[in-house]
Amino acid sequence: MASNNSVVAKTAANIDRVKQEINLFKAQITQIATPTAAPETRNAARELLNHVKASEINLEKAEAKVQRLRPIGRVLSRPTVPVPASERAKRALTILNAADPSLAHGRSVRQKTARPRYLTLAGKKPATPIREEDLPALLKRTSQLVSTNITILKTSAVTLDWRHIFSACIWFKEVPAPKDAQPKPGGKSPVYVVPEHIACFRTDENASRWSCSDHAVFNVMTERAQAAIRYFMAREETGEDAFVELILWLVKHHNIFSAKCDDRRLAFDASRGIFLPPCVHPFDGSGPARFTRGTIPVRNTSTQQSRLAHPSQQQSGTHAAAGHPSHLPRVDPRAHPPRPRE
Repeated sequence: MASNNSVVAKTAANIDRVKQEINLFKAQITQIATPTAAPETRNAARELLNHVKASEINLEKAEAKVQRLRPIGRVLSRPTVPVPASERAKRALTILNAADPSLAHGRSVRQKTARPRYLTLAGKKPATPIREEDLPALLKRTSQLVSTNITILKTSAVTLDWRHIFSACIWFKEVPAPKDAQPKPGGKSPVYVVPEHIACFRTDENASRWSCSDHAVFNVMTERAQAAIRYFMAREETGEDAFVELILWLVKHHNIFSAKCDDRRLAFDASRGIFLPPCVHPFDGSGPARFTRGTIPVRNTSTQQSRLAHPSQQQSGTHAAAGHPSHLPRVDPRAHPPRPRE
């Protein structure tokens, strides 16, 4: 530390001496560099000017060195005391409760469920598979139940066409026979199948196992139907009952383009970037169709619902029908006739 101080002192003294010499050289250059001076004098002034420029460059380097070697004063800071997480949470709640309520945007935020709802039930065996030879009778009984057309394709698939609104194709896969299965009289064991894949399309689209629809609403239905297969196969005892419940759940989408949710037929899904109808039907039938999770909610929904619930509070007259604000004075158009054109 002491050696640095001595170096800084010597360098500072040399800087002051060099500054004085530079000032003297500049004064001499000003005296001898005149228009009437001899060529030898001009050459001497030019050499002296180059020497002054080199000295200024060395002077800047020396000043930077002194600035770097000079000790920096210590900045005193407040002692840091660790704050527990509970105390930080209390402070944050205090700040949020003291915030101005007028800053809120009035959007309804969907709260997370307290307990997650799993598609599979703990400790329950999945539904038994369906015998392939019993599949036509099952489809006939299901089509009579829902009053729709269900046909069997040649590729081990079932297609369901609901009144030219949408079509759903269900593909089956072969699974091992259950342990308590009884073989046929001839000794050949029957073939058992379970629903493996389902896809929803528009009625005029080419349905394929490895393709998807050109419309986002049917792709959302496909995603939900894949989860519905697992849900019903885990809830029901037999594969036949699970298949019937799956078809009944699909038929609920018959009014997908006319159903309403929160007095709206369409809502913007921010995750998909497109407007969608209410196409999410609960598997257990606990409620009507709703919009997807990424849908942007409507502002001031409670105010709109209260106005719809109490029609007497709505204003009467042409101004109320046109959406005239209640805080503005009403003007009778007969009191101010239009001016004639000149």
